[in-house]
Amino acid sequence: MSEGKFGQWAEAKDALAKLGERAEGAMRKAVLAEAQLFRKEIVEGITAQAPGGEAFKPLSPLTLALRKLAGFGGTKALLHHADLRNSVSVVEKEEGTFVGVLRTARATDGQALVDIAELNETGTRHPIVVPVTERVRRLFLALFLQGLTKAPLAKETRVLVYTIPARPFLAPVWKKLAPGAKERFARRLAESFSGKEAR
Repeated sequence: MSEGKFGQWAEAKDALAKLGERAEGAMRKAVLAEAQLFRKEIVEGITAQAPGGEAFKPLSPLTLALRKLAGFGGTKALLHHADLRNSVSVVEKEEGTFVGVLRTARATDGQALVDIAELNETGTRHPIVVPVTERVRRLFLALFLQGLTKAPLAKETRVLVYTIPARPFLAPVWKKLAPGAKERFARRLAESFSGKEAR
């Protein structure tokens, strides 16, 4: 006696295929929603000067004086031109979804924004030494004459040594959002399958 197949196997196979496609679409949508949440927190954190609730170190008096001399009165870090903040992107890749500053992103002056992002995320690892040229002396004299510094550079000053403190804008957001990522992902999947709008 031969075995026979009973039931609507073709319809079941089709339904399973559609379910797989739907699940794949729901997962993609959930991952993108999470990535956009991270991007939003990073961008808003830079604007508020406290990504992930961790406040940036304030700008140095010299940086503020140089900004004023250049005609820019802003006192917020990483927002002189807002190039860095505006470059934070979400990109779908084959290996996963990327959130951050792309290597191809450029500032208005052509500088690679990924280098600026890394410098601000970690701060300078070694002191930066700048030789004092006549141009540097004139700059400090202009700052002094406008009342932006207490004194011009002393004649014996040959170099300026400074560091850039870390102002992380990615790690604090990760620290804040990563613990709840699985729960948000599961909720978005459930909402997607129930027909509700994912948040």
